[in-house]
Amino acid sequence: MYRRALMLHEQVHGVNTVEAATLEINLGAALLAAGDAAESKRHFQTALDIRCKHLGEEHALTQTAMKWMVKLQSKNDLTRAASDASKTEGS
Repeated sequence: MYRRALMLHEQVHGVNTVEAATLEINLGAALLAAGDAAESKRHFQTALDIRCKHLGEEHALTQTAMKWMVKLQSKNDLTRAASDASKTEGS
């Protein structure tokens, strides 16, 4: 659903708009919830880049995009730690 919304938005309004950044975050969040961290990161980074360019680093919406990147990194760290722990237990 978010992929389609993003595609339609880009067809009508062009790419790299502030509104497209919101759709990128929504898509990234859905992908993260589905377990696709790599694809999620791509969308979060795109949103962050767009918001930095149009709004600046200090804007609240840019800060929200940064928080999603931190959340993704935290989730990756937890997954890595759990994987390392299971390898240690299996030794």
